[in-house]
Amino acid sequence: MTNNMNNQLSDDNKNFKTGDFYIAIVLTTLGFNLETLENENSSKVIFVFQNSPKLQETIKKYFSNRLKVNPQLLFVSQKTLKTYLH
Repeated sequence: MTNNMNNQLSDDNKNFKTGDFYIAIVLTTLGFNLETLENENSSKVIFVFQNSPKLQETIKKYFSNRLKVNPQLLFVSQKTLKTYLH
């Protein structure tokens, strides 16, 4: 699934990769494990999650504005992911 140029599946479909910081925050908030970070270049980080049908459904809900998350947990995830970037 690729909803925009920042999202893609790995060649073997085992991983979902995104350069979208906000999708990464939402996925982390909802309990999806961040497998690794890839540095595309000095200013771009790619977040890598293990792909699954549940993750794909979550992404569909994200893009269709049908996803609900706990705002407090969202901010905790945002702070955590920001620490990985600096």
